[in-house]
Amino acid sequence: ALAYGAIENDAAAFIWLQPLGGESRPVTQGAFMDGSPFLSDASGRGRLFFESNRSGQEDLWLMERPGREPRQITFGSNREFMESVSADGNTLVFSEVLETAALFSFDPRTGRRHQLTAENKRDITPTLSSEGHVAFARVSPASSYPWTLSSIFRGFLNEGQLAEPRVALREGWNPLLSPNGKWLAYLLPGGSSATPHLHLLNVESAHSRQIAEMPLSSRTFKAFPWYFSTRDVQWSTRNEIWFAQGPREQGTRIVRLDPSSGTAPVEVLKLEPGEMISTLVPNADGSGVFYVHSTRGKPGASIREFHASRNAVRFTAPTGTLALLGTLGRALIVTHQPAAQEDFVKVLSLEGGAVKTLFDLAARPDTLRLVPGLRAVAYSRLDDRGVENIFLKDLDTRAETMATANGIQGIGFSPVSVLASSTLVYSQQLRNKDLGIIRLDRP
Repeated sequence: ALAYGAIENDAAAFIWLQPLGGESRPVTQGAFMDGSPFLSDASGRGRLFFESNRSGQEDLWLMERPGREPRQITFGSNREFMESVSADGNTLVFSEVLETAALFSFDPRTGRRHQLTAENKRDITPTLSSEGHVAFARVSPASSYPWTLSSIFRGFLNEGQLAEPRVALREGWNPLLSPNGKWLAYLLPGGSSATPHLHLLNVESAHSRQIAEMPLSSRTFKAFPWYFSTRDVQWSTRNEIWFAQGPREQGTRIVRLDPSSGTAPVEVLKLEPGEMISTLVPNADGSGVFYVHSTRGKPGASIREFHASRNAVRFTAPTGTLALLGTLGRALIVTHQPAAQEDFVKVLSLEGGAVKTLFDLAARPDTLRLVPGLRAVAYSRLDDRGVENIFLKDLDTRAETMATANGIQGIGFSPVSVLASSTLVYSQQLRNKDLGIIRLDRP
């Protein structure tokens, strides 16, 4: 007999059993992700081992015969994978993989790398202020998502080392520090709903308040160690926070808040129903905002600027995807991905009415970030062996520097200008694998 896993939908995957020459049938059901089945004998009448999240985390399960009630046989907080099963079904060899993530810094002037946090943690989504303040999320190893069992830490970057790390918030995810380091924006689930809410922490007083309900897309994240591709919350050079709010079905709004004023957020612009904002960037002096505009069901997108109560189109791409990286002086640095699902982007500069192509990049599009202090962009790229690394490319000389040397497994990095120098801080996956043996008695 043949045992295999099949995905039913986004929330369920079943184990199926098919005798040779016979009809296949499901042997597991329910809203669980079951997979990687192992049969102890070729007939399909012996023990069935499989991986499942039905306990709330990835563990190994056993059926004495396919179709019977399963029982859990591993209970660790780390993910286990089956390696081999003995012919009599009494011995199971499995591997336990501990997936952690630590923060690192890289100084391209010296080529030095420093590990900032310990290897036995899950530290992701670092954010830095212009004066070297650092904040990041620390997620429990038992969590399957970056917004559950997550707390926020803060510290200070001093000569490439993280000084005075401590808990800033017991609960929260996706932190974003203001340029002066006095304010910390972060997300929290909204009560019993899954909708994220934007909160703002006064770092000095430790007072936090809820600002707004955010679109569900604010939870969109990429591969572990998780990082968020949606850039709908940004700080300006004036230390004002700009963000997109509201469902696109009702018309997304751009909102601005000066946290030092103590006033409520101010609606700056409201789009028509069906119109969407993917990324936004305040202009160089913080008096206006650039944003990527698109319409549901229509190809292409445009870059628009709202300033002095006027809304102007600055660039239009009839096809593909646009994203804003940030401003350098009076220039807006953007990317254009001509075709979806391709690791190829064009980096453009918009200044006044002129559009200039800076260079083409083979890179994962969602990973591109602007490094203002270096006049460079940072990004990740897969090589021919499937190894992923972070690179820096100079906007003026086009020179490329590799920031990581040993490869990464999914990234979340935050390049900024720090203390008149320039530092890249990123989260890197660290994976440890151990083997274990389970002896199972017959019931």
